[in-house]
Amino acid sequence: MQTDVSFLKADLAANPAVFLEVVRAAASWLERNRERINALNVFPVPDGDTGDNMMLTLRGSLKALEDAEPTSLADACDALAEGALQGSRGNSGVILSQMLGGFAEVLRDADQVSAQVLAAAFLRAAEEGFKAHSEPVEGTMMTVMRDLAEKAGELATQPLALAEFLQAVLDEAQQSVERTQSLLPRLQQAGVVDAGGEGIAVLLEGVVRFLRGDLTDGKVAPTASADLDALDLMEDDVFGYCTNFLLRGEGLDVESFRTDVLALGKSALIVGNARSIKVHVHTERPGEILSRALALGTLHQLKIDNMDEQYQ
Repeated sequence: MQTDVSFLKADLAANPAVFLEVVRAAASWLERNRERINALNVFPVPDGDTGDNMMLTLRGSLKALEDAEPTSLADACDALAEGALQGSRGNSGVILSQMLGGFAEVLRDADQVSAQVLAAAFLRAAEEGFKAHSEPVEGTMMTVMRDLAEKAGELATQPLALAEFLQAVLDEAQQSVERTQSLLPRLQQAGVVDAGGEGIAVLLEGVVRFLRGDLTDGKVAPTASADLDALDLMEDDVFGYCTNFLLRGEGLDVESFRTDVLALGKSALIVGNARSIKVHVHTERPGEILSRALALGTLHQLKIDNMDEQYQ
């Protein structure tokens, strides 16, 4: 049965059924823009999968939400966060999972989803995104999330309807995406904006379109492809192996395992809890990392790509 969401144009109740509809809307708009986001992907490596990874992560959240059949916003937020962690793939997916987890942590205890609550949730999402990465870089999805969070904080005390508030935040997100090209030389070389940052703006756009009632009628922007021939990739650049997996066990120490992985790779994201740790790392020694992980628990969702072979 379709949930009545007509009142959302003015306000948003702390209702798990409505929350599910909002997540579905964000996922739907991301899916429609997935290939366009893939085509922008040149950083940290030009592997063309940012849209895919963000979509898989959000699908994990959506499935967890649907399976949980939550009766409270707190339960819905918990399912969203756990589903994102379990479903996350790749650099952008793992960062997105942490942003969603931070957002959900603030939202879960809200009685009413106001602009002030959303501003606080966006801020926590930005903080968690930066914390997740071992080498955070400006001009990426983390920058876009921080910029939109700061704008949300500025607007939160103004007398705006929720849809107006979110539209203004979306405007800032889209402007921030445009600025990424001037912040990252690789984006400038390829003539594109940051793919992950665009993904963040697309997710928020899906929510705004849902509130306006034009999600199904919206037109996807024309696809712009990165000029990979223009990228300054030196012949002796070594990318190594893009190594992704989920480690499951009991009493896992995330910080200790993060230290082990960082000693063996770069561009690392190691996040999770005592029961599961999601790992994304670029390394020339994937075997050593996997051996250390197997000593602690079981491996799932294992994916290893030879990045040097991809860019020959």
